[in-house]
Amino acid sequence: MRVQLNTEDVNCILKVSVDRVYDALKDIDGAKNLFVERKIFGNKLAWDLDGEGWKSLADCDQATHSVVLGELNMRKQNIFNNRPENERKTLMQCMSVPNDSYIFFKTDENTGVMYIKLTAWGYSLPVPPPEPPPIETIDIIVQIVYDGKPCANKDFFIILRDGAKYPFCTNSLGKYNFTYPKNESIKFEIDGKEYPLDAIDENKSIEIDITQKTKVFVKVLTDSMPESGVKVIADNQEYLTDSDGKVEFEAALPQNDEEFSVSVKDQTQCKGLKYGTNYFQFEFLTPSESETATETVSETQSETVSEPEQLHTEPITERETEITEPEQKQETDQQHNQASVQQDDKTEVIEEKSGGNGAKVFFAVLGLLLLVAAAYFACYQILNL
Repeated sequence: MRVQLNTEDVNCILKVSVDRVYDALKDIDGAKNLFVERKIFGNKLAWDLDGEGWKSLADCDQATHSVVLGELNMRKQNIFNNRPENERKTLMQCMSVPNDSYIFFKTDENTGVMYIKLTAWGYSLPVPPPEPPPIETIDIIVQIVYDGKPCANKDFFIILRDGAKYPFCTNSLGKYNFTYPKNESIKFEIDGKEYPLDAIDENKSIEIDITQKTKVFVKVLTDSMPESGVKVIADNQEYLTDSDGKVEFEAALPQNDEEFSVSVKDQTQCKGLKYGTNYFQFEFLTPSESETATETVSETQSETVSEPEQLHTEPITERETEITEPEQKQETDQQHNQASVQQDDKTEVIEEKSGGNGAKVFFAVLGLLLLVAAAYFACYQILNL
């Protein structure tokens, strides 16, 4: 497809050679895909567009015009912001075209990529054409979320009234801002699913929740019998089993093959969810009486042993010291008195024993002396005869 102009019908607004500017633009990211190379055939200026399917921005409806023009302005701004200050004036002149009929766009049906091309860039008409009636537009901010979290760098399509689809991508916050005609309906296509919106008449922020839900079925058995009233924890939510020992709820399908966990009592099961119904079953056994008694005795012994140890290891505060010191002194005095009494008792016993032995010795000696005296007296009488 070729776009042509007569040299006498337009004015070049660039102060330098168009060919030199184009050579420089080819080395700028984003610019080389936006500007079409100019060719000269005698008094004709020409710009060739590769392939078919190109549409002029001047020939589309208001909704399409707003969407494509918004995307074009964003691409221009990205190029402009990444260039040094001394190049920006020339860039602004390059981005100028005579009117919208020299702006072309199309969407690749296979890849969904939108192409926008500028022809007759750097030129203006001697007599500007009459301006079309102004279009009343509004600003729309759309945010795509999944399971309450923003979808960063998410590809999506805007579908206009004529059925045309145009691809876009959210930013790091899962948002995309664009201008749209007031009171025009709009549809979004995300992952093959359409999300239509009614006519919008004011600036608006729109949240599109693309969460896909699936069913989760949990059953709890104790001794092979359903157990009711059991707490089930899943996805930060709590549920109670019914009279059949069952819980049913919906959960978001994980986007990154993450495992889904369900917890009941002291057991946890984890597995990936699939679309449809996902089953979790927990089975428990009631402990026997002997096991229960053993556990109870163990717990009692543990408490009995640990309680004194805990009391022994607890630090004594200053107040406790003040209270217990007199008590300790009193106990010490009592112990000392008891020891003294016991010592006195021992002394009395020893004295009693010692006293008894002395009397026996005394009488033995006295008897001996009496015997000696009697013998002496007998000898004296014999001698006198």
